[in-house]
This record gives sequence, structure tokens and C-alpha cells, in this order.
Amino acid sequence: MSNKEAYTNFALVYDELMTDIPYDAYVELLSLSLDGLKNRRIIDIGCGTGLLSVKLAKAGADVTGIDLSADMLEVAKKRANALSMPIQFIEQPMQEIEGTPEYDGAVIAIDSLNYLPDRESVLQTFKGIHSILKNGGLLMFDVHSTFKTDVIFMEGPFTFDNERIAYIWETEEGIRSIRSTPI
Repeated sequence: MSNKEAYTNFALVYDELMTDIPYDAYVELLSLSLDGLKNRRIIDIGCGTGLLSVKLAKAGADVTGIDLSADMLEVAKKRANALSMPIQFIEQPMQEIEGTPEYDGAVIAIDSLNYLPDRESVLQTFKGIHSILKNGGLLMFDVHSTFKTDVIFMEGPFTFDNERIAYIWETEEGIRSIRSTPI
């Protein structure tokens, strides 16, 4: 199953499972790093259901959200419309970002970068983001540590059941390749 297919049904319950995400901290960090968000153009990469996009827009940013999942974007669009937030949402893999320098900042939150399948996809994503950031623009992202992926995730499965939603998360060991490639 591809990442895109995996989020089809997940979109409907995603927000219920992500209540511990520090969205406000992302907004605060971006605001501090960009000397405020008012009138700043921000691209929210891997925006999912648009929670962070909406918080950024409420802080005064001009936001574009992109995500691979049409279902996640549908939730995001409904959220933004219900709040009268003029956020543009685009269905697109992050590896296909390209364009002209128009954004002050880019954010890849909630470990979204970890879902890219290989090193080349990560490099392609970074190059694309570089092409759309203004001179001096900011890229903020987070990723799982190798300790988390190699040790903690392998201790699973992880389970969740709140009587409405239940899941079992199992992690498969991947192939590790380390090499240096200039961007």
C-alpha cells in the first residue's frame, strides 16, 4: 500500500489521533525565525488536514498547503472554509515542488519528511523547496531520530483504542544506506 492510499481512510480520524502535536510551537518557532508571520508567504508541506495551515493563517501568514492525499486535503479545505481562511491547498508530492522564489518560509512538520521512500526523494524535495524560497528564506522541518526508528519503533507493535478508533501500528525494518551527496 502506498503512502497516498494509506491516508484515504485515515483522513477521517487523523485529528483525533494527533491531539499531542505541538502545533502552536511550530507557529511560534516560525514566527520567531521570520520576525513575525504577518504578510509572510508560508508553504506548509505535508499539510494533512490543515491544522497547522489554519494556525499560520490566523497568525497573519499567507499560506499554501500541499499534501499527497486528496482525502486529507478535503478535510483541510473544509476546515479553512468553515473559518473563512483564504488558504490555497494543492495535491502534490513534496518531491515535485518547483517554481520561482516566492515564499518566505517552508515547513515540513510532524515528521512528514520521514515518509519519503529514499535519499534521492529527500534531496529532490530540498532542491525544490530551495527553488521556491526567497533569498534568505527559511525551511523548518523535523524528523524522527535514528534511535527512534531503529530502536523504539522496532519494539512495537504499538496499539491504540479509545472505543471509537482502534489501530495496531507495526514497523518493518528498512534498508539503511549512508553516503554523502552534496545538494
